[in-house]
Amino acid sequence: MQVTTDSGLQLVLERTRAQIPNANGNVSTVQPMAAGGPVMGPWGSNIPLPATAPWAGWPVDWNTSWNGAGLGQRVGVAMTACDLNSRVLATMPTYVMRGDTMVPSPSWTANPEPTLYSSWEEAGKQFVNSLLMRGETFLYCTGRYRSPNGITPGQVARWAVVNPDAMNVQVDDGGFTYRLNGSVLGTREPGQPLNQTDVLHIKYQSWPGYIRGLGPLEWCAANAVGAQAMETYAANMASRGGVPWAVLKSKRNLNGEQSTDLQNAWVSAGASRSGAPAVLSGDLELEILQLSPKDMALLDLRIFDEQRISSAFGVPPFLIGLPQAAGLVYSNASELFSFHWRSMLRPLAQTIASALSNWALALGQRLEFDPDKYTQPPLAERANTYSTLFNIYDPATGKRAIEIDEIRARERFDPGDAATQIQLTGVV
Repeated sequence: MQVTTDSGLQLVLERTRAQIPNANGNVSTVQPMAAGGPVMGPWGSNIPLPATAPWAGWPVDWNTSWNGAGLGQRVGVAMTACDLNSRVLATMPTYVMRGDTMVPSPSWTANPEPTLYSSWEEAGKQFVNSLLMRGETFLYCTGRYRSPNGITPGQVARWAVVNPDAMNVQVDDGGFTYRLNGSVLGTREPGQPLNQTDVLHIKYQSWPGYIRGLGPLEWCAANAVGAQAMETYAANMASRGGVPWAVLKSKRNLNGEQSTDLQNAWVSAGASRSGAPAVLSGDLELEILQLSPKDMALLDLRIFDEQRISSAFGVPPFLIGLPQAAGLVYSNASELFSFHWRSMLRPLAQTIASALSNWALALGQRLEFDPDKYTQPPLAERANTYSTLFNIYDPATGKRAIEIDEIRARERFDPGDAATQIQLTGVV
């Protein structure tokens, strides 16, 4: 898209992540035939982007570190909100359903790729972080079960999360073609094409005509820029002496050495006068500044930007240490967690579960997330609910809505049966 500014400068804007590399040299982080598959080198799925480097004329305050996630990782509140969502969702228990019946879950629900991840939680955090910070997640099949007929691909057995910046997506002959990004390979040519059935592309938000996903940072970019600027401003102010509480004024013009001597004399006298009032002579005058650190740090503006970013990530501000907006009050913490689940985590979990089910589960099966441990009320309220359900029964059969054994199982109570206890032997 070509844009002409008011001054007559013509700019060409392109929405793509497959940029032609500059002359900084090749970065051999990924090879088409690297061990572990075409999208994973020996470092696993977190493929780093080439590091940016300043050149002559680069403004001194420009940050040249992006670490593959751009502005988002440099804004504390954005990554904090993303971290909360990924931690909660990745640690929710999952189960597989066929209709109303629970069926055994595949091994990838425990660990999708044991050579890369320590558990499901580690992989879960990666695809949620990628989905929120980059607007999309790419999963690559690293192993399949044996084909039932020798013709169609076998069911997905293992998968890994791919860095979105390492992927190039194109539409060819009515279908999608996925390739490794040429700039990541250090060449000007697109990388090795991947089998479309081996790639799962999940988008956080989409728009007609866009083949890449959109993340929350797309629509709160102005707030993110403001928050990052405020963070840098506050850090610089703190590291460079903070907010001065007063100013010593002189009617004479002082050079740098004289100003330093005057400051040192004031500090030395203040330490020795034991609380006595200061005495100023000559043309010196002490002026107390009325600006508070809060005013100097533009705290209200920073809080506003951070609240907007928190809302864009679907996180109630209170959960990440920000003031809660007026007019929205929760009677207890469980209501706040329930709101977070209903408004943000449940739609996000449904997006992930639906895509994974269609790609990696047998026909008719679906993956579901269990939010009970996150949203459940206190034990006293749960006990009242169990009591009500226990007293509901079918007069014809005498079967209750819930049995005591089911209550104990849901609450993970010790059954107390010595025969069921795990016996550890040979441990010294």
